[in-house]
Amino acid sequence: MAKYKKDLSEKEINNILSKRAEELAKEIKMEIQTGREILSFRLGREWYGLDLDKYNAIVREFEIISLPYALECSKGIINLKGNIIPVLDLKRLLELNQEEEEGKEEYICIIFFSDIRIGFLIDEIGEIISVSKEKITPPLSTIDRLKIEYIEGEFKYDNQIITLLEIDNVLSSEIKTFHKPEE
Repeated sequence: MAKYKKDLSEKEINNILSKRAEELAKEIKMEIQTGREILSFRLGREWYGLDLDKYNAIVREFEIISLPYALECSKGIINLKGNIIPVLDLKRLLELNQEEEEGKEEYICIIFFSDIRIGFLIDEIGEIISVSKEKITPPLSTIDRLKIEYIEGEFKYDNQIITLLEIDNVLSSEIKTFHKPEE
C-alpha cells in the first residue's frame, strides 16, 4: 500500500477516496430503499411487527369505556384528544393465549385502517426496525391455513423471531363492521 501512496498525488488520492465514498453512499441508499421500517411489539410471549406507515401513535395512559353489544374482540373506546377511537383485543383476533399477568402494563397502538384510526392492546412496545425484504421469510407451514393470510412473514432480529402481521387482513376479515357503508 505504501508503494502506491508514493506514486499518487494527494489530489488523486482524494479523488479516489471521494469516488469510493460516493459508491458507498449509493449502496447505503439502495439498502434503505429496499428495506422496510417495522414497528415491533409483544403480545404475550411472542413478538410481532407491522409496517411503520400503518402506525399512528402509542397510548400509555388511557381509560377504556366498554360498549354494550360490542363485538367479542372489542375492548371498548377511548377518547384521544377529542377523537373517539375503537380499541380491539388483538390477542383475541389472533386467537392467542389470553393469560393475564398481574401488574403488567398495557399499551394501545393506534393504527390507520382504511380511513379510520383503530387501537389495539399490546403488552410491550419494541423498537422500530429497518429490515431488508430479503430477510423476511414466508410464514411457517405449521400456521393454521385459515389464519395464514394474517401473516406476511417472519424475520430474526436481536435473537428474536418477529412475525410480520398483515394488519389490514386481520382487521378486514374479522371486523367488517368498521368499514363505512358506501352511499
